Amino acid sequence: MASNNSAASNAQLKYATDYDLTSIVLFTAAANDSIELKDKMVELNYFEDVYSPSISGKLVVSDAIGLLNLASINGTEFLKIIFRKTNDSSITISRTFRVFSVTDKTLSINNNFENYTINFCSEEFLISQQYRISKSYKNKEISDIIADILNTFLKVGVSGSKSVYVESTRGKYDFILPNKKIFETINWLSTYAQPTSGGSGTGNGTGADMLFYENVQGYHFNSLQSLYKQNSVMNLYYNPKNIRPNQKLIDLDSQLRNAMKFEVLNYIDTLGAISKGTFSNRLISLDILAKKKTVTDYNYNDYFKNGKSLNGSPVTNNYKNRYDKYLFDAPPQNMEAGTLRMVTSNSKQKELPYVKQNSDMINSIANDIFVENYIPNRVGQIALANYTRIKLTIPGNSDLCVGLAINFMALGISAIPDSKSKKDPDPYFSGKYIITAIRHIITNISYITVLELAKDSNTQNYSGVNNADNNWKAKVAGGQS
Repeated sequence: MASNNSAASNAQLKYATDYDLTSIVLFTAAANDSIELKDKMVELNYFEDVYSPSISGKLVVSDAIGLLNLASINGTEFLKIIFRKTNDSSITISRTFRVFSVTDKTLSINNNFENYTINFCSEEFLISQQYRISKSYKNKEISDIIADILNTFLKVGVSGSKSVYVESTRGKYDFILPNKKIFETINWLSTYAQPTSGGSGTGNGTGADMLFYENVQGYHFNSLQSLYKQNSVMNLYYNPKNIRPNQKLIDLDSQLRNAMKFEVLNYIDTLGAISKGTFSNRLISLDILAKKKTVTDYNYNDYFKNGKSLNGSPVTNNYKNRYDKYLFDAPPQNMEAGTLRMVTSNSKQKELPYVKQNSDMINSIANDIFVENYIPNRVGQIALANYTRIKLTIPGNSDLCVGLAINFMALGISAIPDSKSKKDPDPYFSGKYIITAIRHIITNISYITVLELAKDSNTQNYSGVNNADNNWKAKVAGGQS
């Protein structure tokens, strides 16, 4: 049951799905005031995604007074939402959004009321769709360019209602922004960016795993490596009621941490990983000025040794194929990589001897854009970041948002067919995850949170392969029964 007044602490909650919905206020020019929609709410749906630059959501309304006509709703309204789990220990989600459409309108049989969905998003997203950027930046770090775009073009800091967290990046760039929409421009710049700290991705360069997203805290431009370093904010479990886990979940606090539903989205897709370049990919870059070709190979094993991971154990083992190659090895001499890209490069052009001797030529050459680093690394790192993905449904929790790390424990299946026996944690689904998407769903009777979690590594190594075992190879080839 929802609390219409301020909720109490967890100990005073009656059910794990209780919540405190303070208000849902619609600001409209026609009413010249605010309209409280909390009592008309059927369902509130609030969504964040670490791969999306904007928060969005839906509000399903049951309307018996003809609000659409009375308020003259036309898509220029604002919607302020304030909710939390409790009033003394939870983070309050308090945000103002732009209404951009009304959909799914249906009338009751007796025409006494109507239901419809009010769709909303952050105002910055509408501004981004409305305008494009065409501006040049000379000798600037990408992090400085993105900070300038947020402040100058989106004017995020004008109202002071949203914070901006921009992680510093390495390298000085010369960019002419290619007349893209604002968020498209930021995402385009993100593909070039390399973090200055904690971004070591391979033995031959830095990582290129920068992400731009919005959560309840504000706008973030962070590297995956930085997200992996943070401490977990919560321990979650999946302990079904029909088994006896190592830790019984009986009190309310434990219920709040126990997943109501557990679903696997991505797990062990070697074919997909090979196709995406997760373990190995190759870049061939051509420098027209220097008249040279450079081949750069991304190697998952090098990245795992030098980079930061969530759990410490790789997602593959030491199996070698019939060419005596690991999954992360470069192809044999007479073959080419399956995941291959070709680009032009300006790597170290200013250091060429005949360029150094000509000041006019030096000034006409753009700064190095480091294609040999950011392209192969980003291909592998972004794919690896989503190698294992799961979805959890938990009792509503306003303390959680995308970008945070949590610990999750799933129970393994016991080899002994005894439902009452204790079960150990699953070593491959348990571990530290990053919240990549979150959906808060509030109805008149309950509040649940749906989490999408991703991790790049395991808590335990997979069994190794004795590649020199000819008997095993013969069995695999069908040489023995």
